[in-house]
Amino acid sequence: MFHGLLNRRPMSAVHPGGNDQARIVLLASAILLHGAFGLPAPQTFGPAEMAVGICLVAAAGMGAMLRLGSGAMLCAAGPAWVVVGAASFAWLFWIPLLRGVMAGHALDDVIRDVVPLGFLFLPLLLAPGLARAGPRAVGALATALALAGVLIAARWLLPGAPAGTAPERYLPNDPAVLFAAIWLPAVGFRLAHRLSAWPGAAILAAAGLFCLAAPILQVNRSASLTAVAALLTAFAWQWRSARLAGTCALAAVGLAVWMRPDLVSLTTRAFVVKTEMFGTNGRLVELTAVVGHVAATWDGILFGAGWGALLRNPAVGDWWVSYTHGLPGYLLFKSGLAGVFAAGAWAACLLPKMLRTLRRDLALGLAVVAPLLVGGIVHTGYKYLCYGLLLTILVLADDGPMRKAAQFKSENGDVVR
Repeated sequence: MFHGLLNRRPMSAVHPGGNDQARIVLLASAILLHGAFGLPAPQTFGPAEMAVGICLVAAAGMGAMLRLGSGAMLCAAGPAWVVVGAASFAWLFWIPLLRGVMAGHALDDVIRDVVPLGFLFLPLLLAPGLARAGPRAVGALATALALAGVLIAARWLLPGAPAGTAPERYLPNDPAVLFAAIWLPAVGFRLAHRLSAWPGAAILAAAGLFCLAAPILQVNRSASLTAVAALLTAFAWQWRSARLAGTCALAAVGLAVWMRPDLVSLTTRAFVVKTEMFGTNGRLVELTAVVGHVAATWDGILFGAGWGALLRNPAVGDWWVSYTHGLPGYLLFKSGLAGVFAAGAWAACLLPKMLRTLRRDLALGLAVVAPLLVGGIVHTGYKYLCYGLLLTILVLADDGPMRKAAQFKSENGDVVR
Protein backbone atom coordinates (compact mmCIF):
# COMPACT_ATOMS: atom_id res chain seq x y z
CA MET A 1 0.00 0.00 0.00
CA PHE A 2 2.74 2.44 0.98
CA HIS A 3 5.74 0.90 -0.80
CA GLY A 4 5.78 3.59 -3.46
CA LEU A 5 6.39 6.15 -0.74
CA LEU A 6 9.16 4.24 0.94
CA ASN A 7 11.87 3.81 -1.63
CA ARG A 8 11.50 4.88 -5.21
CA ARG A 9 14.69 3.28 -6.42
CA PRO A 10 14.81 -0.45 -7.09
CA MET A 11 17.07 -2.53 -4.88
CA SER A 12 17.90 -4.95 -7.63
CA ALA A 13 17.48 -5.14 -11.35
CA VAL A 14 16.42 -8.74 -10.98
CA HIS A 15 12.70 -9.30 -11.38
CA PRO A 16 10.91 -10.72 -8.32
CA GLY A 17 10.90 -14.48 -8.32
CA GLY A 18 7.99 -16.77 -7.68
CA ASN A 19 8.85 -17.27 -4.02
CA ASP A 20 9.05 -13.59 -3.13
CA GLN A 21 5.33 -13.13 -2.75
CA ALA A 22 5.04 -16.24 -0.58
CA ARG A 23 7.84 -15.02 1.69
CA ILE A 24 6.21 -11.61 2.04
CA VAL A 25 2.84 -13.19 2.89
CA LEU A 26 4.44 -15.49 5.46
CA LEU A 27 6.34 -12.65 7.12
CA ALA A 28 3.29 -10.37 7.14
CA SER A 29 1.28 -13.21 8.68
CA ALA A 30 3.91 -13.70 11.38
CA ILE A 31 3.94 -9.98 12.17
CA LEU A 32 0.15 -9.69 12.36
CA LEU A 33 -0.15 -12.84 14.47
CA HIS A 34 2.39 -11.38 16.86
CA GLY A 35 0.52 -8.09 16.96
CA ALA A 36 -2.84 -9.72 17.64
CA PHE A 37 -1.85 -12.49 20.06
CA GLY A 38 1.87 -12.42 20.86
CA LEU A 39 3.82 -10.98 23.77
CA PRO A 40 7.09 -9.01 23.62
CA ALA A 41 8.96 -11.47 25.86
CA PRO A 42 6.79 -14.53 26.56
CA GLN A 43 7.64 -16.72 29.52
CA THR A 44 6.75 -19.83 27.50
CA PHE A 45 6.09 -20.64 23.88
CA GLY A 46 2.33 -20.78 23.47
CA PRO A 47 0.18 -21.33 20.36
CA ALA A 48 0.70 -17.76 19.15
CA GLU A 49 4.48 -17.99 19.45
CA MET A 50 4.49 -21.38 17.72
CA ALA A 51 2.43 -20.03 14.82
CA VAL A 52 4.70 -17.02 14.48
CA GLY A 53 7.77 -19.26 14.58
CA ILE A 54 6.41 -21.55 11.87
CA CYS A 55 5.76 -18.59 9.58
CA LEU A 56 9.26 -17.21 10.21
CA VAL A 57 10.96 -20.54 9.56
CA ALA A 58 8.94 -21.04 6.37
CA ALA A 59 9.82 -17.53 5.17
CA ALA A 60 13.54 -17.85 5.92
CA GLY A 61 13.89 -21.46 4.81
CA MET A 62 15.58 -24.26 6.69
CA GLY A 63 18.54 -24.11 4.32
CA ALA A 64 19.37 -20.53 5.25
CA MET A 65 19.03 -21.31 8.96
CA LEU A 66 21.34 -24.30 8.68
CA ARG A 67 23.93 -22.35 6.70
CA LEU A 68 23.93 -19.57 9.30
CA GLY A 69 24.00 -21.87 12.31
CA SER A 70 26.69 -24.16 10.91
CA GLY A 71 28.91 -21.35 9.70
CA ALA A 72 28.60 -22.41 6.07
CA MET A 73 27.47 -18.88 5.20
CA LEU A 74 31.01 -17.76 5.97
CA CYS A 75 32.32 -19.90 3.13
CA ALA A 76 30.18 -18.27 0.44
CA ALA A 77 31.52 -15.20 -1.34
CA GLY A 78 29.32 -12.26 -0.51
CA PRO A 79 29.21 -8.60 0.53
CA ALA A 80 31.01 -7.59 3.68
CA TRP A 81 27.88 -7.17 5.81
CA VAL A 82 26.84 -10.78 5.14
CA VAL A 83 30.27 -12.23 5.93
CA VAL A 84 30.78 -10.09 9.04
CA GLY A 85 27.23 -10.80 10.21
CA ALA A 86 27.67 -14.54 9.78
CA ALA A 87 30.98 -14.45 11.67
CA SER A 88 29.45 -12.38 14.47
CA PHE A 89 26.52 -14.76 14.80
CA ALA A 90 28.78 -17.82 14.82
CA TRP A 91 30.83 -16.42 17.70
CA LEU A 92 27.86 -15.13 19.68
CA PHE A 93 25.92 -18.36 19.21
CA TRP A 94 28.53 -21.01 19.91
CA ILE A 95 30.90 -19.55 22.52
CA PRO A 96 28.29 -18.30 25.02
CA LEU A 97 26.24 -21.45 24.36
CA LEU A 98 29.16 -23.70 25.26
CA ARG A 99 29.89 -21.66 28.35
CA GLY A 100 26.25 -21.78 29.38
CA VAL A 101 26.07 -25.55 28.94
CA MET A 102 29.35 -26.10 30.81
CA ALA A 103 28.10 -23.90 33.67
CA GLY A 104 24.89 -25.93 33.91
CA HIS A 105 22.49 -23.08 33.23
CA ALA A 106 18.82 -24.04 32.96
CA LEU A 107 17.71 -25.02 29.45
CA ASP A 108 14.73 -22.66 29.54
CA ASP A 109 17.00 -19.73 30.35
CA VAL A 110 19.42 -20.72 27.57
CA ILE A 111 16.58 -20.84 25.05
CA ARG A 112 15.30 -17.45 26.21
CA ASP A 113 18.72 -16.03 25.28
CA VAL A 114 19.38 -17.93 22.05
CA VAL A 115 16.03 -17.12 20.40
CA PRO A 116 16.47 -13.33 20.80
CA LEU A 117 20.00 -13.70 19.43
CA GLY A 118 18.43 -15.08 16.27
CA PHE A 119 16.19 -12.01 16.09
CA LEU A 120 19.25 -9.74 16.05
CA PHE A 121 20.50 -11.52 12.93
CA LEU A 122 17.18 -11.89 11.10
CA PRO A 123 18.46 -9.79 8.16
CA LEU A 124 20.88 -12.58 7.28
CA LEU A 125 17.98 -15.03 7.06
CA LEU A 126 15.31 -12.84 5.47
CA ALA A 127 17.00 -10.20 3.33
CA PRO A 128 18.45 -12.60 0.70
CA GLY A 129 15.02 -13.95 -0.12
CA LEU A 130 13.35 -10.54 -0.20
CA ALA A 131 15.94 -8.28 -1.87
CA ARG A 132 14.63 -9.08 -5.35
CA ALA A 133 11.20 -7.74 -4.35
CA GLY A 134 12.83 -4.40 -3.53
CA PRO A 135 10.55 -1.64 -2.26
CA ARG A 136 7.55 -3.96 -2.47
CA ALA A 137 8.98 -6.03 0.38
CA VAL A 138 9.89 -2.92 2.40
CA GLY A 139 6.39 -1.50 1.98
CA ALA A 140 4.70 -4.78 2.90
CA LEU A 141 6.83 -5.36 6.00
CA ALA A 142 6.53 -1.74 7.17
CA THR A 143 2.75 -1.79 6.70
CA ALA A 144 2.41 -5.09 8.55
CA LEU A 145 4.65 -3.86 11.36
CA ALA A 146 2.65 -0.65 11.70
CA LEU A 147 -0.62 -2.62 11.84
CA ALA A 148 0.93 -4.86 14.47
CA GLY A 149 1.87 -1.77 16.46
CA VAL A 150 -1.72 -0.56 16.35
CA LEU A 151 -2.98 -3.98 17.45
CA ILE A 152 -0.51 -4.15 20.34
CA ALA A 153 -1.40 -0.62 21.47
CA ALA A 154 -5.11 -1.49 21.29
CA ARG A 155 -4.58 -4.60 23.41
CA TRP A 156 -3.03 -2.40 26.10
CA LEU A 157 -5.20 0.71 25.84
CA LEU A 158 -8.74 -0.48 25.20
CA PRO A 159 -11.12 -1.22 28.10
CA GLY A 160 -10.80 -4.74 29.42
CA ALA A 161 -7.20 -5.12 28.31
CA PRO A 162 -4.97 -6.85 30.91
CA ALA A 163 -2.66 -3.85 31.10
CA GLY A 164 -1.80 -4.32 34.75
CA THR A 165 -0.62 -7.91 34.66
CA ALA A 166 2.76 -9.21 33.60
CA PRO A 167 3.82 -9.70 30.89
CA GLU A 168 0.92 -7.86 29.21
CA ARG A 169 1.85 -4.64 30.98
CA TYR A 170 5.02 -4.50 28.90
CA LEU A 171 3.15 -4.51 25.58
CA PRO A 172 3.90 -0.81 24.89
CA ASN A 173 7.62 -1.63 25.04
CA ASP A 174 7.33 -3.61 21.79
CA PRO A 175 9.31 -1.78 19.08
CA ALA A 176 6.36 -2.09 16.70
CA VAL A 177 4.37 0.38 18.82
CA LEU A 178 7.03 3.08 18.61
CA PHE A 179 7.51 2.36 14.90
CA ALA A 180 3.80 2.85 14.21
CA ALA A 181 3.65 5.96 16.41
CA ILE A 182 6.27 7.64 14.21
CA TRP A 183 5.80 6.17 10.74
CA LEU A 184 2.03 6.43 10.39
CA PRO A 185 1.74 10.18 11.17
CA ALA A 186 4.87 10.92 9.11
CA VAL A 187 3.47 9.10 6.08
CA GLY A 188 0.11 10.77 6.62
CA PHE A 189 1.76 14.18 6.63
CA ARG A 190 3.62 13.26 3.44
CA LEU A 191 0.32 12.39 1.75
CA ALA A 192 -1.35 15.59 2.95
CA HIS A 193 0.20 17.76 0.24
CA ARG A 194 -2.87 16.74 -1.81
CA LEU A 195 -6.26 17.82 -0.52
CA SER A 196 -7.84 14.63 -1.87
CA ALA A 197 -5.58 12.58 0.41
CA TRP A 198 -6.49 14.41 3.61
CA PRO A 199 -9.03 11.80 4.85
CA GLY A 200 -6.49 9.00 4.52
CA ALA A 201 -3.76 11.15 6.03
CA ALA A 202 -5.99 11.96 9.00
CA ILE A 203 -6.66 8.25 9.57
CA LEU A 204 -2.94 7.46 9.51
CA ALA A 205 -2.15 10.32 11.87
CA ALA A 206 -4.90 9.25 14.28
CA ALA A 207 -3.65 5.66 14.27
CA GLY A 208 -0.12 6.84 14.99
CA LEU A 209 -1.19 9.10 17.83
CA PHE A 210 -3.22 6.22 19.25
CA CYS A 211 -0.01 4.19 19.38
CA LEU A 212 1.88 7.11 20.91
CA ALA A 213 -0.68 7.22 23.73
CA ALA A 214 0.50 3.80 24.96
CA PRO A 215 4.08 4.77 26.00
CA ILE A 216 2.86 8.15 27.25
CA LEU A 217 0.26 6.59 29.55
CA GLN A 218 2.86 4.02 30.59
CA VAL A 219 5.08 7.01 31.51
CA ASN A 220 7.80 5.54 29.32
CA ARG A 221 10.02 8.59 29.14
CA SER A 222 12.58 7.45 26.60
CA ALA A 223 10.06 6.06 24.09
CA SER A 224 7.65 9.00 24.43
CA LEU A 225 10.27 11.73 24.10
CA THR A 226 12.02 9.92 21.25
CA ALA A 227 8.74 9.58 19.35
CA VAL A 228 7.88 13.25 19.82
CA ALA A 229 11.36 14.33 18.70
CA ALA A 230 11.19 12.06 15.63
CA LEU A 231 7.75 13.34 14.66
CA LEU A 232 8.79 16.98 15.00
CA THR A 233 11.85 16.28 12.85
CA ALA A 234 9.78 14.54 10.16
CA PHE A 235 7.18 17.32 10.11
CA ALA A 236 9.80 20.07 9.92
CA TRP A 237 11.55 18.28 7.06
CA GLN A 238 8.33 17.91 5.06
CA TRP A 239 6.79 21.28 5.96
CA ARG A 240 7.38 22.91 2.55
CA SER A 241 5.36 20.29 0.68
CA ALA A 242 2.38 20.38 3.05
CA ARG A 243 2.19 23.78 4.67
CA LEU A 244 -1.60 23.94 4.70
CA ALA A 245 -1.90 20.50 6.27
CA GLY A 246 0.81 21.39 8.77
CA THR A 247 -0.95 24.59 9.71
CA CYS A 248 -4.22 22.70 10.23
CA ALA A 249 -2.42 20.04 12.29
CA LEU A 250 -0.84 22.68 14.52
CA ALA A 251 -4.20 24.36 14.92
CA ALA A 252 -5.78 21.04 15.91
CA VAL A 253 -3.06 20.40 18.48
CA GLY A 254 -3.44 23.90 19.87
CA LEU A 255 -7.20 23.47 20.11
CA ALA A 256 -6.83 20.17 21.92
CA VAL A 257 -4.39 21.70 24.41
CA TRP A 258 -6.70 24.68 24.95
CA MET A 259 -9.69 22.41 25.56
CA ARG A 260 -7.90 19.97 27.89
CA PRO A 261 -4.88 21.68 29.45
CA ASP A 262 -5.24 19.36 32.43
CA LEU A 263 -4.14 16.38 30.34
CA VAL A 264 -0.95 18.17 29.36
CA SER A 265 -0.18 19.21 32.91
CA LEU A 266 -0.96 15.75 34.32
CA THR A 267 1.25 14.06 31.73
CA THR A 268 4.10 16.46 32.34
CA ARG A 269 3.75 16.04 36.09
CA ALA A 270 3.81 12.25 35.77
CA PHE A 271 7.07 12.40 33.82
CA VAL A 272 8.62 14.81 36.28
CA VAL A 273 7.57 12.75 39.32
CA LYS A 274 8.94 9.56 37.79
CA THR A 275 12.23 11.26 37.05
CA GLU A 276 12.42 12.59 40.62
CA MET A 277 11.62 9.18 42.10
CA PHE A 278 13.60 6.85 39.86
CA GLY A 279 16.08 8.98 37.94
CA THR A 280 17.65 6.70 35.34
CA ASN A 281 15.77 3.65 36.69
CA GLY A 282 18.94 2.15 38.09
CA ARG A 283 20.65 1.74 34.73
CA LEU A 284 24.05 2.83 36.04
CA VAL A 285 23.77 0.59 39.09
CA GLU A 286 22.77 -2.26 36.82
CA LEU A 287 25.82 -1.74 34.62
CA THR A 288 28.02 -1.64 37.71
CA ALA A 289 26.59 -5.01 38.77
CA VAL A 290 27.35 -6.46 35.34
CA VAL A 291 30.93 -5.23 35.38
CA GLY A 292 31.43 -6.52 38.91
CA HIS A 293 30.15 -9.96 37.91
CA VAL A 294 32.23 -10.46 34.77
CA ALA A 295 35.35 -8.83 36.23
CA ALA A 296 35.60 -11.49 38.93
CA THR A 297 37.54 -13.80 36.56
CA TRP A 298 39.61 -13.27 33.44
CA ASP A 299 37.49 -15.65 31.38
CA GLY A 300 34.38 -13.83 32.56
CA ILE A 301 35.79 -10.57 31.24
CA LEU A 302 36.64 -12.09 27.87
CA PHE A 303 33.77 -14.53 27.31
CA GLY A 304 31.05 -13.63 29.79
CA ALA A 305 28.83 -15.93 31.86
CA GLY A 306 27.24 -17.66 28.86
CA TRP A 307 23.69 -17.97 27.60
CA GLY A 308 21.23 -18.79 30.34
CA ALA A 309 23.13 -16.96 33.07
CA LEU A 310 21.08 -15.00 35.59
CA LEU A 311 22.02 -11.66 37.12
CA ARG A 312 20.93 -10.33 40.48
CA ASN A 313 19.78 -7.07 38.98
CA PRO A 314 19.52 -4.03 41.27
CA ALA A 315 17.44 -2.24 38.62
CA VAL A 316 14.53 -4.62 39.26
CA GLY A 317 14.72 -4.98 43.03
CA ASP A 318 17.63 -7.44 43.14
CA TRP A 319 15.63 -10.16 41.41
CA TRP A 320 17.52 -12.82 39.50
CA VAL A 321 16.78 -12.11 35.84
CA SER A 322 18.25 -13.04 32.47
CA TYR A 323 18.35 -9.53 30.99
CA THR A 324 19.69 -6.04 31.43
CA HIS A 325 18.21 -2.75 30.24
CA GLY A 326 20.40 -2.23 27.23
CA LEU A 327 22.13 -4.46 24.70
CA PRO A 328 25.74 -3.48 25.55
CA GLY A 329 25.42 -4.49 29.21
CA TYR A 330 23.53 -7.65 28.26
CA LEU A 331 26.21 -8.75 25.82
CA LEU A 332 29.00 -7.91 28.26
CA PHE A 333 27.34 -10.06 30.91
CA LYS A 334 26.52 -13.01 28.64
CA SER A 335 29.40 -12.98 26.13
CA GLY A 336 32.15 -10.78 27.56
CA LEU A 337 34.30 -8.28 25.74
CA ALA A 338 34.74 -10.69 22.83
CA GLY A 339 30.99 -10.85 22.33
CA VAL A 340 30.67 -7.08 22.56
CA PHE A 341 33.34 -6.78 19.86
CA ALA A 342 31.53 -9.30 17.63
CA ALA A 343 28.21 -7.49 18.02
CA GLY A 344 29.96 -4.16 17.43
CA ALA A 345 31.29 -5.44 14.11
CA TRP A 346 27.73 -6.39 13.09
CA ALA A 347 26.45 -2.97 14.17
CA ALA A 348 29.23 -1.26 12.22
CA CYS A 349 28.02 -3.00 9.06
CA LEU A 350 24.46 -1.82 9.65
CA LEU A 351 25.35 1.78 10.52
CA PRO A 352 25.98 2.91 6.90
CA LYS A 353 22.66 1.36 5.88
CA MET A 354 20.94 3.31 8.62
CA LEU A 355 22.51 6.59 7.51
CA ARG A 356 21.62 5.99 3.86
CA THR A 357 18.02 5.16 4.80
CA LEU A 358 17.74 8.34 6.85
CA ARG A 359 19.08 10.35 3.94
CA ARG A 360 16.76 8.78 1.34
CA ASP A 361 13.54 8.38 3.31
CA LEU A 362 13.56 10.35 6.53
CA ALA A 363 10.12 9.18 7.67
CA LEU A 364 11.00 5.50 7.36
CA GLY A 365 14.50 6.05 8.70
CA LEU A 366 13.30 7.82 11.84
CA ALA A 367 10.56 5.26 12.43
CA VAL A 368 13.09 2.41 12.22
CA VAL A 369 16.05 4.00 14.00
CA ALA A 370 14.10 5.42 16.97
CA PRO A 371 12.87 2.04 18.34
CA LEU A 372 16.24 0.47 17.55
CA LEU A 373 18.01 3.06 19.71
CA VAL A 374 15.46 2.97 22.53
CA GLY A 375 15.28 -0.83 22.56
CA GLY A 376 19.03 -1.26 22.28
CA ILE A 377 20.22 1.33 24.79
CA VAL A 378 17.69 1.85 27.60
CA HIS A 379 15.16 -1.00 27.33
CA THR A 380 14.95 -4.72 26.62
CA GLY A 381 13.50 -4.27 23.13
CA TYR A 382 16.62 -5.88 21.64
CA LYS A 383 15.22 -9.26 22.74
CA TYR A 384 11.92 -8.83 20.85
CA LEU A 385 10.94 -10.19 17.46
CA CYS A 386 10.03 -6.79 16.03
CA TYR A 387 13.53 -5.50 16.77
CA GLY A 388 14.96 -8.00 14.29
CA LEU A 389 12.22 -7.17 11.77
CA LEU A 390 13.18 -3.49 11.98
CA LEU A 391 16.78 -4.44 11.26
CA THR A 392 15.55 -6.41 8.25
CA ILE A 393 13.61 -3.41 6.94
CA LEU A 394 16.74 -1.31 7.42
CA VAL A 395 18.79 -3.70 5.27
CA LEU A 396 16.13 -4.01 2.56
CA ALA A 397 15.62 -0.24 2.39
CA ASP A 398 19.32 0.28 1.65
CA ASP A 399 19.06 0.73 -2.11
CA GLY A 400 21.79 -1.20 -3.89
CA PRO A 401 22.01 0.88 -7.09
CA MET A 402 22.97 3.90 -4.98
CA ARG A 403 26.32 2.33 -4.17
CA LYS A 404 28.87 -0.03 -5.63
CA ALA A 405 28.24 -3.40 -4.04
CA ALA A 406 28.91 -6.94 -5.01
CA GLN A 407 25.95 -9.08 -5.87
CA PHE A 408 25.72 -12.10 -3.63
CA LYS A 409 23.93 -15.19 -4.85
CA SER A 410 23.37 -17.84 -2.20
CA GLU A 411 22.98 -21.53 -2.81
CA ASN A 412 19.23 -21.26 -3.27
CA GLY A 413 19.53 -18.45 -5.78
CA ASP A 414 18.59 -15.52 -3.54
CA VAL A 415 20.08 -12.17 -4.43
CA VAL A 416 21.19 -9.59 -1.93
CA ARG A 417 23.32 -6.50 -2.11
